[in-house]
Amino acid sequence: MDSSFTLKEISILKNSPLKYKSTLGHSLIYFRKGSCIVNIYTESFIASHHSYILLRDEEQLLLTNDHTTECTIYILSFSYNHFDNSSKDLLLECFDKKSLDKCRYIISQSENSMRVRTLLILLNIELKEEKYASDLFKSNTLSMILVILNRIILENIEPEKKCCKKGLRLDDIFSYINSHLKEEISLDKLAEDLFFSKYHILHEFKKKTGISLYRYIIKRKLEYSKTLIESGMPIREVYHHCGFGDYSNYFRSFKKEYECTPKQYYNQVRSKSILADLKFEITPSNIAD
Repeated sequence: MDSSFTLKEISILKNSPLKYKSTLGHSLIYFRKGSCIVNIYTESFIASHHSYILLRDEEQLLLTNDHTTECTIYILSFSYNHFDNSSKDLLLECFDKKSLDKCRYIISQSENSMRVRTLLILLNIELKEEKYASDLFKSNTLSMILVILNRIILENIEPEKKCCKKGLRLDDIFSYINSHLKEEISLDKLAEDLFFSKYHILHEFKKKTGISLYRYIIKRKLEYSKTLIESGMPIREVYHHCGFGDYSNYFRSFKKEYECTPKQYYNQVRSKSILADLKFEITPSNIAD
């Protein structure tokens, strides 16, 4: 493969933390299987499978697996010199410091996120099977990944443009909730941190989104709990990590939202793995010549 970019597949076992520094250039870390505790600068959070982390040149992080199941990641690193000057700034905008301050960790929920996942798997296959015009294929695939990453960043920071009256920004509310998913979110504390009346926040949020703030918080926590279940975390631990006060409350909310219990959802994940579906879709026999 071109020495200006690399793609590595790494397994992280329990009690064997991985310290990684982005030295070739910028890096994209994709969590293909399992989950890890991520420590970067002063931040600490759980990264689940099918999520992504972006690192600028010379940035480093520590990945720790505290589960018995291994965590598998892809690390895509690339040099700025790989791109010509006409496209470099456009492709690497998602690694701009201002962009990373707002969106460094990406949870795979959109179609664009799934496209990046598929392209990474295709790129990994191409590495193992040198075919006609392989260098061109790999270079173009890298460019497509970066274009889609930039679109994902724009998707995630778009709410910043939607401002509520008196300066309240929806993006500030979204960011606060995403940063406190593992806690029982207190409306009084949220209002205190954002310097607005809780009644004003409730009114403006419902007006701008069409959903109550309480309902949105529950939905985000439940979505997060699904990623933890998919990563293999025991269900009796999941509700703790999602800030639900007790298991019965979590159980009722999950069943009401998804019409199945957490255990039933876990069984569905086991019986129909998303990764298995992806592998089937991209096998040579399923790709048109």
